[in-house]
Amino acid sequence: MFTTTRSPAAARFVPGTVRRRARSLSVMGLAAAGALALTACGGAPSFEEAWPEAYQKLQEAESVAMSFEGTDPSDDTTYTSEYSGQLDDSNFVGTITQGESELEIRSVDGRTVLRGNEDYFTGQNAEALNEMVGDGWVELEGPGEFSISGFYESLTGTFTGAEATETEDLEVQKVDEDGTVLYQYSGTAENGEPFSVYLNEDRELVRLESHSESLEGTVEFSDWNAVEPVQLPADDEVVSLPGS
Repeated sequence: MFTTTRSPAAARFVPGTVRRRARSLSVMGLAAAGALALTACGGAPSFEEAWPEAYQKLQEAESVAMSFEGTDPSDDTTYTSEYSGQLDDSNFVGTITQGESELEIRSVDGRTVLRGNEDYFTGQNAEALNEMVGDGWVELEGPGEFSISGFYESLTGTFTGAEATETEDLEVQKVDEDGTVLYQYSGTAENGEPFSVYLNEDRELVRLESHSESLEGTVEFSDWNAVEPVQLPADDEVVSLPGS
């Protein structure tokens, strides 16, 4: 099987750039989660009131859907990632894009397959592999750095459950989005870059936003503990590579 741990070719199939872009959003969130105190307004709960429960739910979550979209202002390259599934990596699906390059991954009960478009393989200098695979899927030896748990950790791993201890205020707003009430907590991180964290009335994390010189990006969270299982493609759609 194709491996993400020992094969030099497979090592290139790691969405490191997209993950680094997404991780910068978690740094924005960290400033809110552990370094700032907020003042509630307009009936919205303060961050100190809402965050401990929200953080606990992050720790206890079993499944979630996540959608990241970001743009590098220096060259207008767009990065996206969509993941949904079980956070123990037993069942999930993901799609990753960078510009015109696109990569899909599915993993069910320890079996993981990957499919890239022509631009993706060209960008990896793997045209020969693209000819061999065509529109099929390649089997991996486990999800490796494509795991949903790793992506989730890259977004939420820097959060802390500690209550805010400093006195700098953030703007707190109650937002109605198509009949759904959200609480928006906005401010400036220690590096001077603005961010927003959104919670719903159930104190679940709904959105992270970053507006900085290095990243304009948003991550949406949904379907907490309610993601439906996915299936692998048919066996005749999965290409076995030489030596697998």
